[in-house]
Amino acid sequence: ARVHAGKLRGAVHVGLAPIAQDVVICGQDRSQIGALIFVGDAMGAVADGGALVGDALLDAVRARLGALAESSTGSSTRIARALVCAEPPSIEDQGITAKGDLNARKVQTRRADLVARIYDDKDRAVVLV
Repeated sequence: ARVHAGKLRGAVHVGLAPIAQDVVICGQDRSQIGALIFVGDAMGAVADGGALVGDALLDAVRARLGALAESSTGSSTRIARALVCAEPPSIEDQGITAKGDLNARKVQTRRADLVARIYDDKDRAVVLV
């Protein structure tokens, strides 16, 4: 099924408010859609190799993604797994454009290690929905 990343990103961003400042939809050539999530408040979570881990934060993200999954119409509109990034995107790493827009492709390229971690079921930073 075709994934409309822009539309899905908007829905996920709204569904994760006020936790998420931004979201990058991942999972090209994968069986499940994933997301890299950028938060403003880490809720006491700590960094673990570029991702945040902490029960309060990950439980809140899991609950909100679970609520979104209940209203999804299929696998192409459902975030099945996510990772909360420890560092926000920046202009310096080309994750943010000069106009202040998120450059999802650059984020995925420069954080390929985190995108790969989304699909590791044994990684404690991965939120499974």
